[in-house]
Amino acid sequence: MLVKFNELKKNCGNVILKDFNYLSKEQSLSQFKGTRRNYRNILIEGLLEDTFIVNNQLRNIYTVKGTYKYSCSYTGYNIAVAISHNNIGIDIEMYKNINIKNLDIFTNDCELNLVKGIIKKPTSIEAATFIWCLKESIGKLFNVGLSKGFKSISICKKQEMHLITNFERDEIPNLYVYYKLFEDFCLVISSYNEL
Repeated sequence: MLVKFNELKKNCGNVILKDFNYLSKEQSLSQFKGTRRNYRNILIEGLLEDTFIVNNQLRNIYTVKGTYKYSCSYTGYNIAVAISHNNIGIDIEMYKNINIKNLDIFTNDCELNLVKGIIKKPTSIEAATFIWCLKESIGKLFNVGLSKGFKSISICKKQEMHLITNFERDEIPNLYVYYKLFEDFCLVISSYNEL
């Protein structure tokens, strides 16, 4: 499957990222984790501007205007949500949560070098976190998670970037990956369609 990488633009209307760090004065991180679905729904409401019902099992959002797919991710007090008429996967992770000593669990030197060619001057931890988020978002897109492990998804370069997985989707020729590296964390979105 051919992979096309793009840096995420600010005006991407079906993706929202919100830092709820201001709540840290009122709620511990574990308390916030218990209520973050409520905050996720607030973000969905802002994206849709419509009444909706969320089916967490199917990752569907039902509105008067139609059905949407959604994906969400959490790290610290940050919540990211993406919605689409098609399957979509999103992942965010803080750099400090990636253990650089355990890279062999989810990546290899070849992937790290490829990522360094995609991202502009990444640090080692940024490249590693990007790969982590990439694989998590693809697992969500395929609706299989990482049930077969991080190494069941890999990127390689022939003439162009390709994705190799245990979950091949022959009917889908392209995968679009959008990413953004922030000061403290990385965000990656995977989709079968351009955003």
